[in-house]
Amino acid sequence: MGLRSFVNKKIDGRTFAKMLGTGSGNGFSTKPNLGVYGWLACWESREAADNFFNHSTFFKNYRKRAGDCVTFYLQPTMVHGVWDGKNPFTIGGVYDATKPVAVLTRATIKKKYLFKFWKYVPSASASIENYPEKLFSVGIGELPWVQQATVSIWQTGQAMTDFAYKNPYHAVVVKKTRELGWYSEELFSRFNIIDVQGSDFFGGHDVAFLRHKCRS
Repeated sequence: MGLRSFVNKKIDGRTFAKMLGTGSGNGFSTKPNLGVYGWLACWESREAADNFFNHSTFFKNYRKRAGDCVTFYLQPTMVHGVWDGKNPFTIGGVYDATKPVAVLTRATIKKKYLFKFWKYVPSASASIENYPEKLFSVGIGELPWVQQATVSIWQTGQAMTDFAYKNPYHAVVVKKTRELGWYSEELFSRFNIIDVQGSDFFGGHDVAFLRHKCRS
């Protein structure tokens, strides 16, 4: 995280980037996990992304120092809202509810609603932990407690939709969001999973299974 300014400098073919911290426990916590970080980047092409990940000295050194490192290649199929006042994602894929799907949600929480928001997080995050068709999930953020995001990966798009609208704990958070309007900025995005590279297991999740699923 101390090299954040270097990571966010101009890189050929990259159009957007964010260095992100994670929460402790299952990732959805007010306490940070100082051992796990994420880097989100948007690219003009797969070739530009591959060139960075395969040849960047910085990334090679970062990977050597990490116990585990996983890179998800995602193709946007839908996006609503903005991130720092703009939409960073360009839709380039067709959504198929029968195939694996990744979801990223991001929001800036109004300071006057911080306590109320975090009051509902534990029950909602616990309900996703043992959801049978959830393959991977983590809470991430730019600014602790205020600028928060989640990344989750599901066996199918239908499983993701069922959790979002049928899980009672998640439904409460959605209802409160609509009632209180506790975000000053928010974004929801959905992706096809094109490829997965790196460790076979990450944070107890079977990433190898997902990689083989995407390539089959």
